[in-house]
Amino acid sequence: MTYQVRHLRAYDRDAFAGRAAPRILEPTPVCWMCSRTSGRSTKEHVFARTLLEEFPSEQKQFSPARFNSALYTPDPLGMTHLRGPMPGSALVAGGICATCNNLWMSNLEVATKPLLVSPPERTLSAVEARTLAHWFVKTAIVINVSNPHRLLWPAERRHAVAGRRMPNVAIWLFRVPESDLNWIQARPGGLSLLTNPLESVDTETASFLGGVIHSCAIQVGTLVGDVVAYPGEISASEFEHDGTLLWKNGRIGEVNLSDLAVGKDLWDHGAHIKLRTSSFWSGGVPAGYWSK
Repeated sequence: MTYQVRHLRAYDRDAFAGRAAPRILEPTPVCWMCSRTSGRSTKEHVFARTLLEEFPSEQKQFSPARFNSALYTPDPLGMTHLRGPMPGSALVAGGICATCNNLWMSNLEVATKPLLVSPPERTLSAVEARTLAHWFVKTAIVINVSNPHRLLWPAERRHAVAGRRMPNVAIWLFRVPESDLNWIQARPGGLSLLTNPLESVDTETASFLGGVIHSCAIQVGTLVGDVVAYPGEISASEFEHDGTLLWKNGRIGEVNLSDLAVGKDLWDHGAHIKLRTSSFWSGGVPAGYWSK
């Protein structure tokens, strides 16, 4: 396939300068969240202004950072890029059409805010739990398309979210002691793959699949939603996590917020995937993904 490199996100253009990590390659669309080819472009906030109002000023200042392996940078933590501090109101994703922003995304923010700031003893109904899952998925996508990170959400899966469909996504909830607004995507230790020898998944394939899974932990107050989006080729795999399962391909029920596991911080818990490829898997690169 021939790519118009100049039409890709700036970070994804880096792939042609020697970065070989797998990613989605697609031209920057009119809207990341729908298939419209025309319309007025707006900006979607990572955290809505009405949600930011619930937090003290010191928790609304952000310094987004990018981390790589400490083997490839002189910084002992692996930090290669740091911005800010900046107000939470400045954390936005461009390329969201006015129809998406002002209708379903706005309605979702209104419906979700009471759930995000709920007292810990509250029990969420199945309907409320689905709404909360919808918000975490929407926010993980907004973070992925707006931050300097590889694009890992194919268009058809991004567009499905507008209709409250969330295929090949798992979300777990846990608590942390200290309140904050924050997120980490692709965090070290946030994901591990265990190959099943009976499935004969080679190390190279397992490594590639690990690279196309989007892991994003999002903290609101003391509540953390750990979002893991994965290609359909590994949908038969077993997923394990210390947190409480909120959503996985439509499996959802009541969630008791007072019964969540408590971690040390946002980095603490992560998903473990016992890799089992689906019956139609034939190796190679999953549809929609690109790798050198």
